Parts: sequence; C-alpha cells; structure tokens
Amino acid sequence: MAGLALLTSLVFACKRAPSVAEARSVKVGTASLEKAEGPGCTLPEDQRTNCAEVKLAWPVIEEGSDALRQAVQGWVEATLSGMLAYASEADAQKVLPVEQAVQSFLETHRQFLKEAPDATSYFTAECSHKTLLNDGRYLTLQMEGYTYTGGPHGNPMAKVGTFDVVTGKQYALKDLVSDLNALKAIAEKAFRAERQDLFNPEDGSDPFEFDEVFPFALPQNFGLTANGLYCYYVPYEVGPYAIGSTQFTIPYSELGKLLNAPVPAAAK
Repeated sequence: MAGLALLTSLVFACKRAPSVAEARSVKVGTASLEKAEGPGCTLPEDQRTNCAEVKLAWPVIEEGSDALRQAVQGWVEATLSGMLAYASEADAQKVLPVEQAVQSFLETHRQFLKEAPDATSYFTAECSHKTLLNDGRYLTLQMEGYTYTGGPHGNPMAKVGTFDVVTGKQYALKDLVSDLNALKAIAEKAFRAERQDLFNPEDGSDPFEFDEVFPFALPQNFGLTANGLYCYYVPYEVGPYAIGSTQFTIPYSELGKLLNAPVPAAAK
C-alpha cells in the first residue's frame, strides 16, 4: 500500500505545472534591424532625399514560457506590420513577419520613386521598446515608433501590452478593471490633471475641450506597472495631432475594488 501511495504521488507530481520560479522567470532581450535604400542614402543625414531608412528595435523573450514567447512575437509583428505596411494596399490588412513588413515599407518607397521620379522623397521608420513591468506574474512592454512618408508631419506610434508570463495571455481592460465606465471617469480626471497646459493654458490661448469630434475615451494602450495602471494616448486618439501624446498612471489606491487582477508584486 505504501508503495502504491508513493507511486500515485509521483504520478501526480509529474502532472503538476512547472515550479513558480521556473515558469515565471522571464528575460526580455532586443532584436534589431536597420536598412537604408535609395540613391540619396549616402548623403549626410540632414540632406538625405530619395532615401528610405528603417531603424527598428523590438522585444524578444529570451527566457520564459513558450506561450509568452509566441504571444509577444505575435504582438510585435502586428505592431510593426501596422506601422510599416499601412501605406501598401496589398499588405495593409496583413500581419507580416518583421522582415516582410520592412520589405513592404521599402517597396512603397520604390513605387513612389517610379511614379514621381522628379520628386524628392525621404521615408523613415524608427522603433524602440522598454519593459515597464516584469514581476514574475506580469510582463508589461511598450513599443514606440515613428514613420514619415511625406506630408506635413509624421505618424507616431505606441503600443503597450500586459501579458501573463505563464500563459502568454494579453490582458484587455475588461480583464483588469470591473467597471469600465467608472474607470473612464477616473481616467478623464487624470488626463485633465496631466494636461493642464491644454485645459488651462497660461499663454492666454483658447483652452482645449473634449467634444463630438474628439470625445474622451479609454486608452487603446494601457498596462500594469509597479505604480498603477499606465495609460498612453497617441495623437488623434482623443485630441488633434498638435496636442501630442499623453501618458499618466492611475495609482492602484485610486482604482480600489475596480481592479480585477492581483496587484503586481513590485507595486509601490
């Protein structure tokens, strides 16, 4: 009987999930890619025309669960595809591997040169990343980028995502907060406090206000950090391009019972 009990316990142990330390140990590294193509790329940087340049750096999971590695890779590819392939009708709706997304961006520039050989053009795409939280339960990553393909201004990009380090699940706001309407009121208050320069300008200009054209909304980019729920608004999300981006953090103490998820281990 004792032998049977021992055998049963061994079988049960083999079926258990990996240890917490093993399953939740995450190391984030960096992958990068740089390319330049076009007859003007050899000129000094401030004089370049007829050139397309790409300088990208993105996160990769060097140590962690396979599920997390795949989830982060998919998130990166979707982010960079949206950033690089948007100008190509053929690739705009596709999620491409990074190298293919870069080729789509370069091909768009080649086609521009063919269609307008006498025009000057300078296409650029840049991206960087950082880790906002890595506490053994959650991994929060941020990617920031910028593209310019002509026109009065470029197109800034930002993506923030929080992942379960074991399952790779990317959390939606409804996973983290129980009442989105209540969160919206808290977020708007925090936005107004962060951007006093817009709502109470000291230079005498007309104050900004949310309206039917630019109503306030919950952020598309958010994530858990050690200090609270981080919110990142890109230009045009809730206001005109001129106001730029806005970032702020809602402390966990303000969220209180609205928070569905366990507070990060690194919370201050």
